[in-house]
Amino acid sequence: MITKNLSKLILLLMILCAAASCGKRGGWQAAEKDQLINSCVTEAKARAPSLDEGKVKNYCTCYEQNIEKSFPNPADLTKATVDDMTKAAQSCLDLMK
Repeated sequence: MITKNLSKLILLLMILCAAASCGKRGGWQAAEKDQLINSCVTEAKARAPSLDEGKVKNYCTCYEQNIEKSFPNPADLTKATVDDMTKAAQSCLDLMK
């Protein structure tokens, strides 16, 4: 169940990130980083309200950092696969414990 929800969340975030970065120059802007983190936190809390918000924020910040490392130009997120997004998320899962 968690894996299924995580996959849906990752796909949603990928779409949101790609839409937010359309037509922008390379490099992540602070607003783009904040948007990704805030979208991640909002979606996670909507799907599982009992999650600790501090842990969710740490997870989402880790996720954003991994995405940024893998895709230094946010416009390149349109080329990202679900596998790319899953890898970025998996290394952050320990922060939810």
